[in-house]
Amino acid sequence: MSTRPDAAPVFSRAFITRAGAVGSQLAAALRGGIEVLVIDPDARVGVAFAARCVPHAAAIGSGSGTLRSSDIAILATSAARAGAIAAVLPSDLPIVCVSNGLDLGIDPHRPGGLSFGVVEFAASSPATIHARCTRPGWLTLDRSAAPATWLAAAINRARQRTRLVPDLIAHRCSKLMLNASLDPVATVIGGTLGDVFRGRESFAAFRALLAEALVVSDASGWSLVAVQGMFPARMRRVFGTPVLITNASTIAGIQAKAVQSTLAREIARGDLGEADQFSGAIVRQGAAVGVATPAYTRVLGVLGRLVRAGGGRRALARQLIR
Repeated sequence: MSTRPDAAPVFSRAFITRAGAVGSQLAAALRGGIEVLVIDPDARVGVAFAARCVPHAAAIGSGSGTLRSSDIAILATSAARAGAIAAVLPSDLPIVCVSNGLDLGIDPHRPGGLSFGVVEFAASSPATIHARCTRPGWLTLDRSAAPATWLAAAINRARQRTRLVPDLIAHRCSKLMLNASLDPVATVIGGTLGDVFRGRESFAAFRALLAEALVVSDASGWSLVAVQGMFPARMRRVFGTPVLITNASTIAGIQAKAVQSTLAREIARGDLGEADQFSGAIVRQGAAVGVATPAYTRVLGVLGRLVRAGGGRRALARQLIR
């Protein structure tokens, strides 16, 4: 890695771990001339990137997967896997993590540095470098972190809108509000995030979860900002106003009609780690500030039953709003 005085570091190569939909979108958005290495054990991902002459390795440490001192790592994995992947990376390797969640189990004092980003767009087609953006939005990065500022400069903004902000934790907390209230409901009903707004029971479950999460947020003193164009507290007010609720839910349903939940994919694999990062995070924070979280405690139980038994989604959806 080379540096210039008073300038952001210059990395010779970005390597992206677990290049699913988000990782593929970021790989495609990097400016021409920036070298990329994709690390992903999925053979379909390897074939897709190889077809476009993008180096790929199934694992770190051998062949093309050998790391360099001038690399920067972009963690674009699920929140449940971020900590485990970071643990096998060299401690002096800079990381920009764009996974959701607040406590990802990554050492914040690692010598190489750790910075975060918030993904405010949605993408699909994970096995291709040209991911399909199902909802446009920002990649929001920490202005105070050198690796994050490098990544912001390395992205072609005609392909992906990028911004640097001084208070990324407010964006991460706000994204948690949306993930924790929308994703579990979409997972239980087996639909997209947009489908949550179209069903009476699912919409009621979402509103109950959002309201409970915001009580925890208020008690915690979290600052919340607009994420994906939405202020969480404003959503609660709008969806609680009879004269606005129909139009607001219709618009929200259209905007998110093609957005799939990462949590749903994890639950389908029998993995509750992502549920712990979303619902579990609200329960733990509620306990820390003395706020009861019965709705989120119930969500964890429902998702656990879905993993164990599968099916029965309609009955499970009703349990979310009891």
